[in-house]
Amino acid sequence: MRVLVLWFVIGTSTAPSSRHQRRAASEASYWPPSGPLPWSRITAEHIQPSMIRAQPGSECTVLAGDHAANMPDTTIKGAIAASKSSVRQSTELPMPGRPGHLTDDQAKGLAELKKLLSEHLSAHPTTPFRRELLTDDGYLCRYLRARSFEAHKSKDLLLKSEAWRKDFKLDELYSTWNFPEQRQVKKHWSVYFHSTDRFGRPICVNHAGVKDYKALCKIVSPERLIQNFAVEVETTIKRRYPSCTKAKGSLVDCSLLILDLKDISLSQFYSMRSVIHTLLTFSQDVFPETSGRIMVINAPTAFTYIWSWAQSYLAQRTISKISFLGHDYLPKLLEIADRDALPRQLGGTCRQCPEGCEHSDLGPWH
Repeated sequence: MRVLVLWFVIGTSTAPSSRHQRRAASEASYWPPSGPLPWSRITAEHIQPSMIRAQPGSECTVLAGDHAANMPDTTIKGAIAASKSSVRQSTELPMPGRPGHLTDDQAKGLAELKKLLSEHLSAHPTTPFRRELLTDDGYLCRYLRARSFEAHKSKDLLLKSEAWRKDFKLDELYSTWNFPEQRQVKKHWSVYFHSTDRFGRPICVNHAGVKDYKALCKIVSPERLIQNFAVEVETTIKRRYPSCTKAKGSLVDCSLLILDLKDISLSQFYSMRSVIHTLLTFSQDVFPETSGRIMVINAPTAFTYIWSWAQSYLAQRTISKISFLGHDYLPKLLEIADRDALPRQLGGTCRQCPEGCEHSDLGPWH
């Protein structure tokens, strides 16, 4: 079940620390939950106002779509006050850990990573590795951020990613990929890019409520789903981000992910566990740090219970990127994206997609 929950954080790659892992192991008895999660286990920065229903005393239940009211507990009030502006604050922060925005220690980490890679490639010249990456500071910083700028761990992650690319034949897939079943697939699981947010990031919309996974598998094999996912992320890195950077006039190297959980169920997770596990592995080990912000909308009550338990072991870097907006999500989305940039399915006013927003791939990359 942990793997299934983690699928929601595609592209947020920092692995949980040993402290998080130990805490998760010690709290295994919390699943399945028999009641509300103790408030002491939920911090203010993890909570959105639409997720909280106050309970007497010092406990609360996390429920998407419900607004807190009549809460005498000052701790809960403080958490809500701190979270009300979290979306706008997080998107207005500078983008640390990128070229031009490195601290002295981060710059040293980048230099050390380059040195380690050069030494490794000199000693092992047959290692699968695209040599041009040695001068691509932006790409290297992606892996450094994923490992908190620890050069040795970043080197291992990057070499593992490059080895996977060769085994998966991603370069060949990227140049020859054809996915004619795409329209049929989107009737069951619709994932698409649509315009950019106010900070120039491409908006990725994932309607994750797969109602009939067996019917989906009659249209496309799990293997081709995974291949299409890999090609789409590669396309985003090679085409969408550079085009957004040019249009914005400043570096864009991550996306805004809107994860729509309408119609999601635990049985869906169970039936899709193999595909989800593979996608999670890709996002953490091959394409780290591609999601700059994750907005979860229409989360059912069942998922919020899982999330309450899962956040005990998720890395803080990952948790800090996620906002739960419940069912009344549009006002918060409009804080970081213009209404005409949002697809009509989410309450936007887009008029540029005559065949439907999910089929347009609208954005500056076209």
